[in-house]
Amino acid sequence: MRPVLVGILLFLTISFVKAQSFSIIDNKAIKMYQEGEELTLSRNYDGAIAKYKDAISREGSFLEAYVKLAQLQITQGRLEEAESTAIVGRSKLAGKNTTNKHRADIGWVFTNLYLKQGKFKEAFQEFQAADPLFDSSFKQSHYYVEMKEQMDFLATQLGTFREIEKERLPEPL
Repeated sequence: MRPVLVGILLFLTISFVKAQSFSIIDNKAIKMYQEGEELTLSRNYDGAIAKYKDAISREGSFLEAYVKLAQLQITQGRLEEAESTAIVGRSKLAGKNTTNKHRADIGWVFTNLYLKQGKFKEAFQEFQAADPLFDSSFKQSHYYVEMKEQMDFLATQLGTFREIEKERLPEPL
């Protein structure tokens, strides 16, 4: 009975490790990242940001940590910090462990960032570049559908300029 239980536990452990693969192999950095995810779920965003920064400090090519850090910075309205984090993260995409998912994740971050900054043309371009890289399960999500609707609207409105005429109203109002 005991060898069967050990075998099942070993199989589950290996399955879990394979299911959650990262762009790095540094276990301490991965542990910091996972602690950051737990803090994010408990809405301790400042603590999560610190953990993601620690993971990046330990392993500078940790793409997933750059994505999560930039997303939290966007959530907190720290758009300039998020942009610099995302730019550094994008520069790490040349690594050997980079996948299309990493490219899609960085594109998603930039799309959201540019929308928050009011840079609609750049947001549209980022979305267009990242869209073919998203997997089919993500394209079924609420987040993607909502973003796709916004991008479809932007596609019809970009390049359409409207003149606004102002007039001064008589005193007193």
